[in-house]
Amino acid sequence: MSAEDQAQFWRFLGDVLCSATGGIVNVGNYHGGGSPIMEQIAITTQYDIESRKKLVKYIAGMSGGDREVFSKKAKTKK
Repeated sequence: MSAEDQAQFWRFLGDVLCSATGGIVNVGNYHGGGSPIMEQIAITTQYDIESRKKLVKYIAGMSGGDREVFSKKAKTKK
């Protein structure tokens, strides 16, 4: 990942986590309790991480992002 994309990602993350509506509290809303290892296991087994990476890259304005990643999958399942 290029240095420019890394910087863009951290700027985006800072905007999301430190905004008036975002806040660090929103990160905790997703976890809710339990061990960090179980959280990692649940996330990596239940979600398509690669498609989420492409979507986040698109939202953050980074190269390699893909807005249509989920709609493409829906079309191929039909």
